[in-house]
Amino acid sequence: MSRIRDLMGTGNSAGSAKAIAGTYGTLAAAGTSSQANSTMASYETNYVTVGGATANGVVLPTSAQGSQPGDSCTIFNLSSTACLVYPGGSETANGSTSAISVAQNKMLILKRVVSTGWGYIVTA
Repeated sequence: MSRIRDLMGTGNSAGSAKAIAGTYGTLAAAGTSSQANSTMASYETNYVTVGGATANGVVLPTSAQGSQPGDSCTIFNLSSTACLVYPGGSETANGSTSAISVAQNKMLILKRVVSTGWGYIVTA
């Protein structure tokens, strides 16, 4: 929040400060081990809650949805159970179409490296 405030202090409008600083929000993971019924990771920084004991998930935006090389996406799992993160459509993350499991209180940091995929690291 202070980054947006700092940008506004230099003369940027609230809208342009948010565009420069990135978006963030909380979302509830959904589905049960399937990309098809998972919640879209709609922010640059996503604070994710997982509702049940099953493997709920989120899905990354695809290039068809406007994601471009250089885009970033961060998933922080605020829950007491793991969250699954799926590459969207037939795209990849670190060369795989499989879901990435993010343990409780861990963060997944992704960068779109090509038009069809993401590279990532998971915090320890």
